[in-house]
Amino acid sequence: MMGLALSALAPFMLLAPPALAAPVIPSPPPGYVLDEAELISNEAQAQMESRLATLELETSTEIAVVTVTSLQGYEIEEFTLALARDWGVGQEEHNNGLVLLVAPNEHKVRIEVGYGLEGVVTDAQSSAIIDKVLIPYFKYGEYEKGILEGVTYLETLARGEEFTIQDASNQSDFFFVMLVYFLPFLYLFMAFMANSKSWWLGGLVGLFIGLLIAGTLLSAGIGLLAGLFIDFILSTFFHKKLKLPRGGSGGFWSGGSGGSSGGGFGGGGFGGGGASGSW
Repeated sequence: MMGLALSALAPFMLLAPPALAAPVIPSPPPGYVLDEAELISNEAQAQMESRLATLELETSTEIAVVTVTSLQGYEIEEFTLALARDWGVGQEEHNNGLVLLVAPNEHKVRIEVGYGLEGVVTDAQSSAIIDKVLIPYFKYGEYEKGILEGVTYLETLARGEEFTIQDASNQSDFFFVMLVYFLPFLYLFMAFMANSKSWWLGGLVGLFIGLLIAGTLLSAGIGLLAGLFIDFILSTFFHKKLKLPRGGSGGFWSGGSGGSSGGGFGGGGFGGGGASGSW
């Protein structure tokens, strides 16, 4: 009788979708950041490690930042929860862990919140960080900037501080950020022209800009003349005023010192709180 029942069910069992095996979770990093997808520079990672180590020292809260090359066919909610539980992010007695996971190839991001922080970092706040900070940066491939800013907001929440999330998709904010990053390059370029003995560089730059803007011989000629004139002014009157920065620890891009990471996580628990997003 049992054999007949199994024979009758066999065709339906063959049609049933195969169950996915458990995801292969990467080993936890010695610190707080695992950049499998290689989205973060060494300098930015060192800064985050230092900041997150300080956060744990002062509040006992642990934040893990993870980028992966693949979700292995899982939904990001399943994968991140499995990783958070496997690593045990947060202290066991407080369950105060947070995981920021970015999967660039699937265009998905997740903030996983430990049991003990669900009243501190709410689902709505996690969603706001994803929608207003992370995704606007990620859409333009600015993963490092988005992750750094997202971690800053998570740190602030973990400390119990209030803040207003600035929408990174706001055009005025975008142009302000671009201007801040552009000004050092503009200064260096002007200093280089001021300290060079020839004027041809300014002419070439002006020629290129003229072609780029209008694409005509007239605009190229105007750009060439303007570039030569600017280079002449800089070389003649600003030679001693615009100096190229010397090598060493100074300069525009000298970052904060990286500290040693806390290493290992404390066994915190997770129940699926948090938020996800895609772009």
